[in-house]
Amino acid sequence: RYPSVACEILTSDVPQINDALGADESLLHRLYGFLQSSGSLNPLLASFFSKVMGVLINRKTDQLVSFLRKKDDFVDLLLQHIGTSAIMDLLLRLLTCVERPQLRQDVVNWLNEEKIVQRLIEQIHPSKDDNQHSNASQSLCDIIRLSREQMIQVQDSPEPDQLLTTLEKQETIEQLLSNMLEGERNPSVLVSGIQVLLTLLEPRRPRSESVTVNNFFSSVDGQLELLAQATLDGAVSSAGALHALRPRLSCFHQLLLEPPELEPLRTTWGSLAPPLGNTRLHVVKLLASALSANDAALTQELLALDVPNTMLDLFFHYVFNNFLHAQVEVCVSTMLSSGPPADSSSDTPSENPVVKHLLQRCRLVERILTSWEENDRVQSAGGPRKGYMGHLTSVANALVQNSEKGPNAEQLQQLLKELPQEQRERWEAFVSGPLAETNKKNTVDLVNTHHLHSSSDDEDDRLKEFNFPEEAVLQQAFMDFQMQRMTSAFIDHFGFNDEEFGEQEESVNAPFDKTASITFSLSADDDNPNANLLEICYKDRIQQFDDDEEEDEEEGQGSGESDGEDGAWQGGQLARAGRLGQPSGVRRSRGSTDSEEEDDDEDEDEDGRARGRPGPPCYPSAGRQPPASGAHMQATVGGRRSDMDARKEGLPWRPRFSAQHPQPRVGLGLLPFFLACAVYLLVQCSVDQPSRVSALLKSLPVLYLAGFLGTAHPGGGYRSLLQGALLCSAVGDACLVWPEAFLHGMAAFGLAHLLYLRAFGLTPLKPGLLLPILLVSAPYFGFLLPHLPPHLVWPLLAYSTVLASMLWRALARGESARWGALLFLLSDAVLAWNTFFHQLLHGHLLVMTTYYLAQMLIALSAFQSPRLKSH
Repeated sequence: RYPSVACEILTSDVPQINDALGADESLLHRLYGFLQSSGSLNPLLASFFSKVMGVLINRKTDQLVSFLRKKDDFVDLLLQHIGTSAIMDLLLRLLTCVERPQLRQDVVNWLNEEKIVQRLIEQIHPSKDDNQHSNASQSLCDIIRLSREQMIQVQDSPEPDQLLTTLEKQETIEQLLSNMLEGERNPSVLVSGIQVLLTLLEPRRPRSESVTVNNFFSSVDGQLELLAQATLDGAVSSAGALHALRPRLSCFHQLLLEPPELEPLRTTWGSLAPPLGNTRLHVVKLLASALSANDAALTQELLALDVPNTMLDLFFHYVFNNFLHAQVEVCVSTMLSSGPPADSSSDTPSENPVVKHLLQRCRLVERILTSWEENDRVQSAGGPRKGYMGHLTSVANALVQNSEKGPNAEQLQQLLKELPQEQRERWEAFVSGPLAETNKKNTVDLVNTHHLHSSSDDEDDRLKEFNFPEEAVLQQAFMDFQMQRMTSAFIDHFGFNDEEFGEQEESVNAPFDKTASITFSLSADDDNPNANLLEICYKDRIQQFDDDEEEDEEEGQGSGESDGEDGAWQGGQLARAGRLGQPSGVRRSRGSTDSEEEDDDEDEDEDGRARGRPGPPCYPSAGRQPPASGAHMQATVGGRRSDMDARKEGLPWRPRFSAQHPQPRVGLGLLPFFLACAVYLLVQCSVDQPSRVSALLKSLPVLYLAGFLGTAHPGGGYRSLLQGALLCSAVGDACLVWPEAFLHGMAAFGLAHLLYLRAFGLTPLKPGLLLPILLVSAPYFGFLLPHLPPHLVWPLLAYSTVLASMLWRALARGESARWGALLFLLSDAVLAWNTFFHQLLHGHLLVMTTYYLAQMLIALSAFQSPRLKSH
């Protein structure tokens, strides 16, 4: 109990605990003392020790490696307790958890100087126990695979892997073979040694390049896996292993003929005396792998020993041993499809001795026909089907296919023609009859796939053929009912004031704000000679507030007024135009606005023309009418920031929301969003495994924001871009629930940021904002770079660039979008820290909270009047 609790605390990955252990050598000495225990170690306590040491190797690499290198007895103690699996894991952690290439190279060189490879081979000896054999063999296999994988990933390594070089030396393999075959032949030693040899004979190719053609290589557990011939041709097995193995082939072949003594094995269909046994199965694997190496001298020795014939004898003798059948089938298929050995000095293609041996010495065609007929006879009498029939079918198909095409096609056709007349006729009848019928049965689809089609190809008339379940109909009806409630009235009841998210005026606008509270009065009596002129000017200025009335204004500028008054007004307009450097009669440019406002203006103009409205002046406030002659006009200068900007720019002012689309207040409208966020955060705390339900709950708040934008705001380009970005974000949320879909989720969020960037626009440019963004993001990415997996470096760099660009445009736009973009950056920064460097306490809660707030603030920017940009 106490060791388990202590282990959990020490491996909780708390930085303070790691720092205390790594910096205090007295604590490390106490921990290291467990390894110095005399006698065998307790397996459970050894697992706790290995786990703690693994965390320290991962987090405090320099300190722990330096400490262990000072211990002269460390490697001796590892080998003394190698029979304990946890100690074997500790040795592998030293090779896998050291991330920095130079430090890892130092560790490899140190272990090689300690002769770790030779001493592990010494553990595979009859004088040691079975656990030591197995763990030493597994350690050597893992060292080989890890070293080869490291060589593939780090192509420009300054020096080769010393451990792998030592393992591939011929003298090292000879030492292993001597332990296996000289003196007493221990089955455990034979099996463990063969596993090391199989790993050395594996083609040096990364796992991802394997394909399923008629060739193979040994997998982690020693099973033969299929590999393309082109890949095998480029793969080079260990030359040292081949040279050391050649003189020992006769010993391994003798093991097939004279196996170790085993007791008879009773099975449900009879007694096996003797059974095949694990030793002979591994010998078959080794000899099959040697045949696939396509080495001329090795192949010649195997054919001289008649190894393929012996393997076929075992194939037909052990009727129900499918492990053996699989090995022999793949081996024979490889021999039929591989070209002749590559040592031929002549330019003309030579005959493949392996193929000739199979058809003449091994009598492959005769064995296939005889075994097939015997199986039919037994089955017709009511007996069981032979266990090798499926594999035998594959061997027969391989012979037929390679005789039609392949590197040995001509030679196979010639050998088939040389068969006796009766046997050739039986073979032809067998190929066209029983074999063809069996292949036809084996190609029947268990599931009908002919009428499957993509849901995206469905037409409306196709959907009528399906009867949807009643629950789906009720769910759709309820969703329609909810959408009906999300109308303009909803905004009136659950809206907010636009000024809640308004920004403080910049210092340059401060002088204009001082006029907001000034009240002035003008006397417009009939006795005043300027009364008519004031009324004309007032009407003209009010008419400019409505873009729909531009043509009416131009047509009616001189109508209805006296010549004197019109001349006076035209003179005043010319004077103002001259002072502003602008010709008279030309309306002022509206300047640069956001895409949303332009779209809204166009929509509203088109609506107005469609309704056929006569074009009355649009007044800034309800109920305002142009003053009549002689009336006392009281005016107050003020209003919202966008109103002031429009008047300062000399631009027409239009309300952000018309009478049909009143100014929204989203206070209670966001209540379902907050509720969805709370539900996800509460459910996620109790669910560890990814599922579709957690993916739906995670993306539901963002989907609600997208729907809320579509129902609570008039149409426009800005709103559509935000909706698209929110939908892409929801897809990214769902993908990130599963770790294997990390790249897909990052791509979805990258597309969302591009849509945000397009929505925010490039006006005003404000390039000075890029400097602080680069000063923050570039060092942070550089800090995380050593901890990133190699295949994610470039995708993460591209995503970081898009995120920084979106932040730049959001800061330039202002309003709530800038705070949303900053929170988005914070959320992604914490997520990267949690994923690639160090897990923070409540890190997931911090990531999701800042992320949901960021999306909400960016969405709310659609309800705010965008600042009118200066020229």
